[in-house]
Order: sequence, then C-alpha cells, then structure tokens
Amino acid sequence: MKIHFNFTPRAGYNLRDKIFDLIQNEDFFKYLTHMAGKEVRMDLRPVVKKNSKQAMYDFYHGPLMAIAIQAYSHAGYEMMDEVKCDYLLKAECAKGTMTTPSGEEVYLLDKSAMTKERLTKFISDVIIHLEINLDIPENQIPDAEAYKNLHATGNAFKSIKHVRE
Repeated sequence: MKIHFNFTPRAGYNLRDKIFDLIQNEDFFKYLTHMAGKEVRMDLRPVVKKNSKQAMYDFYHGPLMAIAIQAYSHAGYEMMDEVKCDYLLKAECAKGTMTTPSGEEVYLLDKSAMTKERLTKFISDVIIHLEINLDIPENQIPDAEAYKNLHATGNAFKSIKHVRE
C-alpha cells in the first residue's frame, strides 16, 4: 500500500509545531494505523512545479502539433493524426546516426531520451521546418511564451522582447 500527500512544514519552535499539519492529516493517520508493526519507507522531497522539459512536451503536443497536422494535411498528406505527424517531424528534425558493421545507419531519436537542450533544438527545428518547408506563416506558429503564460496564469499575454537596433 502506497500513499502520496503533501504538507507544508510550519516555522514553529519545536518539531511538533513544524509537523503539525502532518500529524493532523487524516490520510497519514490511517496509513500509520494500517501499517502498524511494519517497516515503512518515507521519501521526503520538496514539491516542484512542472519542469521545463514537461512544459516543452506540452507545447509540442498541444498547439505546435495542431499546426503541424494542419500543415501536412494541406501539403497533401492523407489521414494525418498526431502519431503520423510526430513520426514525420522526428524523421525531419530528430535523426541520429550510428555506425554498424554494415555501415552507417540512420535512426530516430526518442523525445523522452533527449536532453533539455536537444529537445529545445528539436522544437526549434520543427518550427523552422513548418515555416520553410510547409509554408506556414510565422504569425500562425504559436508563440511558446504566450502559451506558457496562458497555462501558468490564465492570461494570454506575450512576453516583451528587446528589439536590437
């Protein structure tokens, strides 16, 4: 039996004051009652907001994928869906090569195995591919900052960018 819950330590003077919310948590009490006499492992770690790599996945599979499916459909590809579109985009922008006894072979990189930097490059390459090869105007490609702001705050404002003179 596993249990997951969050609590926030208080800034109290002693241990009881600091973990008061934990002691008062009904789920925690029920779990300890159920596990009485058994060894229990506790993992304590701070709760973190969605990491930036997950935000990139959300952007890629959300608004960017919708534009890509539409672009491939207008380019003549039939019965486009997210799986086919993802495969085509990886074939275009996420290729790797490996040397085998029979020569060099091309393979597709898996997004989950990409580092944050490689995933950023992949998404940038996808945007460039949509603009150049599939003739999507730049103003139709969703702005990543506006998308992140919409989901983080509920406001669809764009970030201010410095203009170089």
